[in-house]
Amino acid sequence: LERAPGVPMDKFIDDATALVEAVKASAVDDIGNRPAEDAVVAMLDGAEALTKTYEDALAKHDGLTNMTTVWIREGLFTKTGFYHGDLHAGNIMVPTAEDLRKGVPNGVTMIDFGNATKLAPAEQKNVIRVIAGAAGNDPNLFLKGLEELLSPEGKATLAEKRDEVASIVAEVLRKGTGNDAGLRMTAVFKLLQAKFSIDVPPAISNFQSSQERLTVAMESMLRTMTSAEAARLDVILAAARKDGFDVGEIGGGNMTPAQVFAQKKDKALAYVNAKLEQDLTQDVREKLETLKAKLDEADNHRPMSMMQCMVAVIKQNLLSALRTLGAGSSRTVTTNLTNDGLINANDNPADAPKERRFVEIWP
Repeated sequence: LERAPGVPMDKFIDDATALVEAVKASAVDDIGNRPAEDAVVAMLDGAEALTKTYEDALAKHDGLTNMTTVWIREGLFTKTGFYHGDLHAGNIMVPTAEDLRKGVPNGVTMIDFGNATKLAPAEQKNVIRVIAGAAGNDPNLFLKGLEELLSPEGKATLAEKRDEVASIVAEVLRKGTGNDAGLRMTAVFKLLQAKFSIDVPPAISNFQSSQERLTVAMESMLRTMTSAEAARLDVILAAARKDGFDVGEIGGGNMTPAQVFAQKKDKALAYVNAKLEQDLTQDVREKLETLKAKLDEADNHRPMSMMQCMVAVIKQNLLSALRTLGAGSSRTVTTNLTNDGLINANDNPADAPKERRFVEIWP
């Protein structure tokens, strides 16, 4: 056996978050202590360091996306039905900066397979129905899959209380968006247990619990990217103010975090463009042009969510998925996921809403 390289992902995230705050504070302090004409130099140093952290987290998030896609496909669409049942951030290893310097790929590694398990073919089909129903706001599909997974006692209770159960499921599935499928399922399962003593079948509870832990891991890495991206904008704006550039008021009123971020980005780009119009040393000009390109790359990047990974796997296994969901439910789920922005009408990732990373998850 070989030891997986790197550190647990939760440690990486804690370290990266602390690093972002330290680099931002140091850069802003350096900008404040320099003459106005030198502010851009201090800003470029801080922005470059934050860009490295952002791109490191982005590469790891891409690795998580690839791993999630494989995890879904193996669990739901292969003959083995095998999946890791405890994929929280502590069971995912990521390389450190030292590992990367040694040539270790910037990906992710699953460890601790003590809770790994398998889904039988019939269980796979019904788990797909439950997840698709939860994501695509299709209560009938959700209940169809759930019922097949229930114990005989659970099926009898469901038959007796079907109207009440259907009403609860429909109400919960209307909350949030398709990205909240895991939270929707958790809420339904808790309510069914509390109100009707219907136990959640292990086949769906185990898979859903691991899916939710993996979702949290993906969102945590996404927040790390976002914090580095936002800190970089703050450093640029600190230099802009010191340089006498009219930044104006930022935020205020009822602006959402996404709107505030967009405002900062526009003002930061305006400052960078204004500096590029001035007489600069070749070194400063090249660094400013690189920074501008990095800002554009970050703005155009659309990270995938758990449910977008699920949609991608379903597309790859479309015939099997259509047989499992049925034509009517396929249309319902597709329509609702398109409305939620998880499926793009022209399949162009650039059309996906960037604001997803700033949206509060439904509690």
